[in-house]
Amino acid sequence: MNEELFGRIAALCAYAAENSPFYSRTLCSIRDRSDFYSLPYLTADDIRRHVNPDGTGDLLTGPVCGSVVLGSSGISGPQKIVYREFAEQHRVSEGLAMAMRLAGFTKEDRVANLFPPGGPAWIGAHEAIELLGATLLPHGTTMTGDVAEQVRLLQWLLPTAIVGWPSMLVRLIAGGLPPVRAVLCGGEALHPEMRAFMEKSLGAKISLAYGNTECGMLGVQCEVLRGTGRYHILSRDVFLEIIDPGTGMPADEGEILVTHLHRRLQPLIRYRLGDRGRRVDSGCLCGLALPVLELEGRSEELQVRVGGVQLVADKVAAAVRAVPRVGERFQIRVRATDRGEEVRILFEGEGASRDSLYRALVEGEPSLRALGDQGALVVEVVSRGAIPTKAWKTPRIVDERSP
Repeated sequence: MNEELFGRIAALCAYAAENSPFYSRTLCSIRDRSDFYSLPYLTADDIRRHVNPDGTGDLLTGPVCGSVVLGSSGISGPQKIVYREFAEQHRVSEGLAMAMRLAGFTKEDRVANLFPPGGPAWIGAHEAIELLGATLLPHGTTMTGDVAEQVRLLQWLLPTAIVGWPSMLVRLIAGGLPPVRAVLCGGEALHPEMRAFMEKSLGAKISLAYGNTECGMLGVQCEVLRGTGRYHILSRDVFLEIIDPGTGMPADEGEILVTHLHRRLQPLIRYRLGDRGRRVDSGCLCGLALPVLELEGRSEELQVRVGGVQLVADKVAAAVRAVPRVGERFQIRVRATDRGEEVRILFEGEGASRDSLYRALVEGEPSLRALGDQGALVVEVVSRGAIPTKAWKTPRIVDERSP
């Protein structure tokens, strides 16, 4: 953190403490870097408790007139409300337009905005396509049953580039989505199997954008970073910390905290994003003068405890990687039955063997072997697109047990 950045962060903290009752209770005076690094974290629950749908809440710094009201998808917990001033929303769209250019989009493209209408990603993509000067095809949907009609429209309108969530695009591909020239995805992880299937089906390489509803755009991928888990961080807009979650001290690898440098109405100061990452100091061959972060996954929501066993979604994926004809999506569903807790894992696959999957799971992952020994593990193979989604995204873990 250089002197200029520290000055901006100190001014932001002073503004938040003066105008937000929440921050006036939680922030102290920022005299040096050690003061900043000792500030408490902002959590998702803080936002849920202190920002209300009716425009009230003591985390806000003033009236919400002149803002966009956004709701999170609810994939990683109860929905959160976010208020972005129009100038802030414009910066988000500028970052998304940059991601599109780096993905190969041009003003000659016919860009299908396939995010759900009215959502944060759809609003940002809509303006980004305008900034790009391209032709906009606003044909996302909030209805997961509208696949056939949506595909019919896209086959008729023939987009050359598309933006959307991976889970949604997989369903549209199964329904006959035509090939395109360029693809930009965001909003959820893109696993290697899913990427390979999508790129083969669409005839285009996929670039990713990194961000969320609370923070807006955080990172973009150049051509060099495409196909990796690395992103150029939009350091003009955000300051990203990486900390050791055990000690809270700065680290090269660990949990990611976000401070938004332009968020005034609903400040984000040391926000626990729920992601893990690693700082990359070697720069990038593309020449962009932006720091590089390697995203390592979620620190939350990708693991669940069942009957004393900690089950991790990434380890499930690794255990079945060599099983033939396994699809690119799976979901772990946990429920309570009259016989105890049960883990049901759904795999999408065309002709994949349920017995082969079960054997790979219990032989390759000790936590699953323990569940198998308890008779608590059920494996199912379903057709592509059959795994339930939430807001067009596919949660890796669904816990159906009563709280």
